[in-house]
Amino acid sequence: MAGARKFADLDAIVNRVRAVAASAVGRKGNHGTGADPVKQSRQSRHQAVQSPPSLEYLQSFHDTDFVRQAYRSILHREADAGGFDNYLSQLRSGRLSKLELLATLRYSEEGMRIRQEVPGLERTFRFRRLFRKFVPEFLLKRFEVVVRRPAISRNMKGDDGKTAALRHGNAEIESQLARLVFTKADRAATTRLREEIEAELAGKVERSDLTVLREEVEKLTSRKADAEEVASLSEQYRAALLQLHSHRSRIVELERKVCQLLDAVRSVCSVSSNGDQSQADPGGEIGLDDALYADLGNFFRGPREEIKSRMHVYLPYVARQAEQSQCKRVLDLGCGRGEWIELLGEHGYEAIGIEPNSVQAGQCRKLGLTVERIDAVDYLQVQKEGSFGTVSALHLVEHLPVQRLVSLVDEALRVLVSGGLLILETPNPGNLLVGSCNFYFDPTHLHPLPSKLLQYILENRGYLNVETLPLHPVTDFAAPPKEPLPQPLMDLVYGPMDYAVLAWKG
Repeated sequence: MAGARKFADLDAIVNRVRAVAASAVGRKGNHGTGADPVKQSRQSRHQAVQSPPSLEYLQSFHDTDFVRQAYRSILHREADAGGFDNYLSQLRSGRLSKLELLATLRYSEEGMRIRQEVPGLERTFRFRRLFRKFVPEFLLKRFEVVVRRPAISRNMKGDDGKTAALRHGNAEIESQLARLVFTKADRAATTRLREEIEAELAGKVERSDLTVLREEVEKLTSRKADAEEVASLSEQYRAALLQLHSHRSRIVELERKVCQLLDAVRSVCSVSSNGDQSQADPGGEIGLDDALYADLGNFFRGPREEIKSRMHVYLPYVARQAEQSQCKRVLDLGCGRGEWIELLGEHGYEAIGIEPNSVQAGQCRKLGLTVERIDAVDYLQVQKEGSFGTVSALHLVEHLPVQRLVSLVDEALRVLVSGGLLILETPNPGNLLVGSCNFYFDPTHLHPLPSKLLQYILENRGYLNVETLPLHPVTDFAAPPKEPLPQPLMDLVYGPMDYAVLAWKG
């Protein structure tokens, strides 16, 4: 409440300064030589006060100016503080209209002694009182607005002049206002007000709240031992995870050896029953010779330079692997025409390609590339552990039976160095056009592999940080329509045509 009284006092100071400013501007207009219409208007108002003030003239003032002018015109004196605050409050709240305030002053005891005439006041006031008995208040106000509309328009023009004069007021008066507002006493009052507010807010904190806070602090302090226990358990959990990964790797190694034994047994049985047979290349499994299969790849795979440009997406991953493991040897299984190993050689890597097709292997050798003509899994099985930093198989896994795929994944994990990288790229059956049509352009493809399935196999066989990389958006002739489909259908029809799975050895 004390702060509210201080702000009310400050408002009273500002209002007094404004009144002084208004009278100063009027005096300045009387002594000036220029024909300022605003000043002339204000001067004519002050001159008009000497004659009986008209009701229209008095009602042209507003708010504090109206109350002060009413006192000067009717009671011939300045408003006392109590009366000024009382009437201004009632005027602002709507409990008194301007007409009622003028009538109250005129017909007060003091007003009756002075007997200042205001033409039209008594008639208008009596009419309003009589009319109010029979007409609701809101209708009466609307009637007054309609009757006084011409006067309101004239007053608005006068107010525009007054506003312009105040806006371009004397700089000295403004500085006086600033000094009044920011005096030392006002600053001290503001400081005391802030202290009172802070004290009041601080008092709202109940003692029980402080007790609860103290108990919470004590609980947190007592839990320090629990936090240390949690940290110890976290260390044990990490150690258990490492041990679990070690056991999984050991299990994978044992499964790999069992598979090798089974393959050896099957090979012996096959030789004894059918004679010596070598593993055929993918084209040979369905009766395609190497030349026909190579031509098939050239027709559907695309130009060699275009395929080579697509391979740049893997270079940052291979570079990260080489930096971590300090091994720049890369093995590409099913290298085909050699685009990937050629790009690796251009970037300073020691790249070796594996390709069972004699025609494609010969094309790679003519380009000066290192290529071995052998089955991919057979080649991996005779390599030393930790021989390569990166092993890649781009569009190979869709040619393999599931068991053969698992053998390739296991052998690749064995020959990779610690921190080594495995890259597998294959057609994306999540694209309906690929899964239902384009996948079968190559008759040696066995079955599509969804990305989640391939990711699961790699995680199950002991790889870490397995991630899927969408590749190769739709070509121009299959661009989306102008009116887009719902997003799920857009993904099915216009999703990436290939994807790669990247996995790391721990």
